[in-house]
Amino acid sequence: MEAIKENLITIFQQMKNDGVNLNEDKQWNFFFIDSKHKNIEKMEKWFQERESFFTEVYQLEDDYWCLKASIVKLFNAESLHAENIFYNKLIKSFNVELYDGWDVDV
Repeated sequence: MEAIKENLITIFQQMKNDGVNLNEDKQWNFFFIDSKHKNIEKMEKWFQERESFFTEVYQLEDDYWCLKASIVKLFNAESLHAENIFYNKLIKSFNVELYDGWDVDV
C-alpha cells in the first residue's frame, strides 16, 4: 500500500465531518497478504509478541492468506502515516507480499 499522508489528512477530516470522535481510542485493523501461509504465520507471531495487538489469519478465495492485526489505540493522520510507512518496511523482513492497508471500527 502506498503511504500518502495527504490522503490520510483528507480521510481524517471526513471522519471528523461525519461526527466521528477522533479524540478517543478506536480499533484499527491492518491487513497483510501472502500466498505462503508460513510467511503470514511468522508475521502473526511478531504481532502477538506485542501485547496490544490481537490477530486473525484466514484464507482468501484465491489461495492467498490474510493476516489481520488489530490494536485499540488513538491515531491521527500523522501517526497513522508513520504506521503505514513502518508496515511497508516490515513486510520486507517477513517476505510478505503485500501490506493491503487498514480500516477502523468507528
